[in-house]
Amino acid sequence: MSHSTALTCPYGGRSFQVRWNDSPRKNEMVATTKTTYTFVDGITGSIEVHHAAGSSGATIVAALDVSALNMMALRAADKNCEGVDAVAAYKWHIHTKWTHGDGRSSGVLSHCSLAAAGNHYDPDYACGPNSEYVGTNTCKEITPTYECTPATYAVNPLACERGDLSGKLGDMLVDAHGKITHSWVDPHYPDLHESTPEWNMMLHAVCGKATPRVVCATGITSAPSTAVIVPFQTSVVAAILFFALVGCFVLRRHPTVGRFYPTNLVVVATLALLALLVYQDVASFV
Repeated sequence: MSHSTALTCPYGGRSFQVRWNDSPRKNEMVATTKTTYTFVDGITGSIEVHHAAGSSGATIVAALDVSALNMMALRAADKNCEGVDAVAAYKWHIHTKWTHGDGRSSGVLSHCSLAAAGNHYDPDYACGPNSEYVGTNTCKEITPTYECTPATYAVNPLACERGDLSGKLGDMLVDAHGKITHSWVDPHYPDLHESTPEWNMMLHAVCGKATPRVVCATGITSAPSTAVIVPFQTSVVAAILFFALVGCFVLRRHPTVGRFYPTNLVVVATLALLALLVYQDVASFV
């Protein structure tokens, strides 16, 4: 049985995906579909959702710049933000409605209202206070007890609305430069076939206990691309590192090599790992 791992990283406005597995089999080709939510008002940048064929869940990559957010407009829209100089964290969710008929694909403040952008995607009736089904007979008794955190989600995925991303994965945190650059893996992210053109990614500013809607954007799904999974056996890594470290230990009394012991142990181990990564990269073209 093989185990594959994927790492998706933002770089230069794009993202790349590296995959490897612990398997003696030949290279595998895996189709990956990307949905991009691009923000152009107040907050700029994008959130990408990567679905790998044959795998459940998704990898989410955020590369956002919130430094130009109009705080005066935000304070005017919600008095709870009056004492906030700069928003340090954002809630984020999948919302289910998009009523703009002017071709708009991104909005800010009033463009993201309940009437314009709807509430959270919630096909399993987890029934949070912002569920698309809040107020229905099914949700009336459930909503007061809704608790969605990364801890509760890890134990019971059905405890969370499927669109409550900040509840499941945590808030988006802003760095000292006004950027949000992060990636998450959601093992139960909605399947690609569940999405609709009206789905939008929503960011809410955290102003104390208040979380006003700030920006929202619909997504564009690109054609599937392929990634190479390169065979990468743990036993090979262990063998190379073992012999490299033994070699350094044996030569620890050498007049030249021994002078740098045990620093050279770390250097050799690092070089061995780099060599394996280079081999893996080259093998992906074979």
